[in-house]
Amino acid sequence: MPDGWTKSWCFDMGKTVHSAKRFKKAAEVGSAILVGNMLLGFAVAAFILPSGVIMGGATGVGIVLGKVIPLDTAGIVLGVNLMALALGWAVLGWRFVLATIASSLLYPFFLGAAQRIPGIDRLTADPLLAALLGGGLGACLGMWIFRHKTEHWYFVVGMPLILLAESVLGWWVYCRFC
Repeated sequence: MPDGWTKSWCFDMGKTVHSAKRFKKAAEVGSAILVGNMLLGFAVAAFILPSGVIMGGATGVGIVLGKVIPLDTAGIVLGVNLMALALGWAVLGWRFVLATIASSLLYPFFLGAAQRIPGIDRLTADPLLAALLGGGLGACLGMWIFRHKTEHWYFVVGMPLILLAESVLGWWVYCRFC
């Protein structure tokens, strides 16, 4: 066999293996974004919105604006996300937009779908339990399930410590004022 053919074939096979690894990584990231947004939409619809707990980020803005503007929370969150994307594109460029567009569109979709599940707003009436289930516990589970930031010791140690601190503080506030 000619030497050039062997080198060419090996180079092409290297590209194929590299492409397969990139595809596998893209599939893992894509499925994590999809499942993560499904879980977040369910948690917010089941625990955060019915209990009146305010979140940070676009959801918190959507909840607060939902008290003033007679629109669905999912629609407001979509509007806030689109404005944030436009601002991010203007300030940070296309790379930012491409990296965040999936979650900016998927989360409001799953939130709206979860809000339409009959009885979802009656899972718990306790705001402390709702905050724990919809917040810190979900963050820890998501981090471990999808291996997000688990290679950094400060996330592995810090997230459970934050959950513990939230739980203790929440219990103290609940016992003191309720």
